Parts: sequence; C-alpha cells; structure tokens
Amino acid sequence: MKFTLLTALFCAVPALLPAQSATPAQPPVGEGPRLTPEQTATIMKQLDALESVIGKNRGDILGAALARCSKAMAAGEPGALQLYLDCYKLEHFDRENLKVTDYQEWAKRNQDRHKDPEFLTALWLQLHYLVLSIQAQDAQEKDMPALIASLQSHISRVSTAIQAATKHTAGGALKEGGAKGFGKGGGRGQNFDSGNFQQMLRQSVKNSEFAKAFLLEDYLRREDWTYDPFDIKAIYEQVIFPYYLEKKPAELAAQWDSRIKTELNIRAAVMSESEYSIYYKDNYPGLQWQKAEFLVSHNVNPIPAMADMLKLIRENPTHPAAGDWLKSLRQLVNGAQPPLPPSGTPENPAPAAATN
Repeated sequence: MKFTLLTALFCAVPALLPAQSATPAQPPVGEGPRLTPEQTATIMKQLDALESVIGKNRGDILGAALARCSKAMAAGEPGALQLYLDCYKLEHFDRENLKVTDYQEWAKRNQDRHKDPEFLTALWLQLHYLVLSIQAQDAQEKDMPALIASLQSHISRVSTAIQAATKHTAGGALKEGGAKGFGKGGGRGQNFDSGNFQQMLRQSVKNSEFAKAFLLEDYLRREDWTYDPFDIKAIYEQVIFPYYLEKKPAELAAQWDSRIKTELNIRAAVMSESEYSIYYKDNYPGLQWQKAEFLVSHNVNPIPAMADMLKLIRENPTHPAAGDWLKSLRQLVNGAQPPLPPSGTPENPAPAAATN
C-alpha cells in the first residue's frame, strides 16, 4: 500500500521531485520503496513546511477557543450561560440554516432550565474543565504547577457542588428532587436532582456544546488526561499523582488522602446514610490499601506503607479482599529480604588467624 501511494504521488505531482538523470533501481520484490537522497530532501522540506502550517492552524484554533472560553469563565455563571447559548445557537441552528425564530422558540422552552442554579453551576464547571483541557494540550514542565493547582481547585469545587445539589431527610434518606429546574429532558415543571447534575459533569468536554461550536474535538488529544470533569479517580491517577511522584514525593501520601476524602464525601452526598455505611465498610479499607500499595510500588516511604498494609489486614480480617492482601504483603516482605550470602560462605566468617 505504501509503495502504491508513493508511486501515485510521484506520478501525479512530478513538480515535487527534481528531474533524475537515471531511473533509480527498483527495490527487490517485497521491500518498501527506496528514495534517492534528492527525493528524500525534497519531500522532507515540504513536510516541514506543511507541519508549520498545520501547527499554526491548530494553535490558532486552540488559542481562539481558549481566549473566548476563559473570558466567559471569568464572568462566572452568567458568562458561561451566555457562551453556552451562543454555542448552541451556532451548532444547532446557524450551521443547520434554521431560522432565528426556531432558536428563540427553543430558548423559550428551556428558559426554566437555563435559570436553574444547579444547571448553571454544572455548566460553569464544565466550561472551567474545558479551559484546563485546552491549556493541558501543550503544557510544558514550567506550566504544570499552575495546572495542578487548578485541577485541585476543580476537584474541590465539584465535590462542594455535588454535596450542595443533594439533600437528605432527617432519617438519612435521599430526597427525590432538589431545586426547581429540569430533568433529563430539560422540560418545564421537572425537578433537578443530583443524577442530572452528575450527568452533565460526566459528559466529556470534547462533546460539550462549547467544544462542538469551536470544533475542538480533534484537537484535544493529550493522552495522559481525562476529558470527563467528574472523573476524579483519573484526574488523580493520570495527572496529579505522576506530578507529585516526580516533583514532590514527600507530599504524595497527602494527595492520596485528599483523593480518598473527596471520593468519600461525594459518596456520602449521593447515598442514603444506610447505603453509605455499607459502602464505607466495604470500600474504605480498599482505598487505604491502594494508597499503601502505590507508595510501596513507587518506593515512597515503603516501610511505613507496608506497616499500614499489615495494620489493615489485622483490623479487617473479614474483608473480602483480606486473603489477597495477605498474599500480596507476604510477597512484598519476601521480596524485601536482603540477598543471601553465596552458597558455602559463612554469614560471619571467623577472623583470620594472626601470623608470627
């Protein structure tokens, strides 16, 4: 296939290649094409020029989106809503060549939803995380401290918003709805609840109305990054933990504690008290084990971490994973033994006899 494509290229665009005084020797059957030094230099020069153009276009698109989204984000929830409405109109009405009156009718049908405090909070958080995702695409080492701090702020805001969006009865049960607003369909007369709030935050920012309007999906390609604003676990594991492991290993355990606390706070908010009690009993020891195992595997205070693992097994002998934990810790302890002396060599050889 590669040979066919290159052959077609050379035939269709002869201007790309310098004239050759002699026909290059054909490669043996089964081998790929071979280029002369002149052909290689010509193609590479043009590829370098095209790379510059592509990079500029990408930078222009990301830069324009970042500027517009950052400005709207700085204006708070009203700014996020206005940008959302502008983006929705562009994507679903202007690009479809629909009438302005069609958009106005849609906006009128959804006006209750667009006034709902929880919807506005989720919208702003979504926009905030999109801004972070754009910034992350070309972030250099010098940019990471500010990006990490912004991610930590995002996590804190998400946790606080989830807790504020859910309500419990005096008996500890979850209330069915929250503030007046919208349901999954966005219609009138429905109640907002934490499920809808979480649904908005679980939407990848690549698929948000903001990203669609700015045509960003194909430009958000960083792999060690999650595009789900609510994926707290992935934010820690893909970005925050690796940063602290490399730059601030002494603070890594504290970051694990923050991750565990955030997850527990969110679970407590979205569960009834009885459900959370069961969840805590089953999952809190496992989260602590993951923390200790991570520290040991990355050689960050491994001895205290192994002591924590032993304590977890001792305090949770009936936990479903206790048997696996014991086996794992036994392997770690055996693997941490000092090497045995060579066979036949006494461990503490007697001192050599003095000679006269």
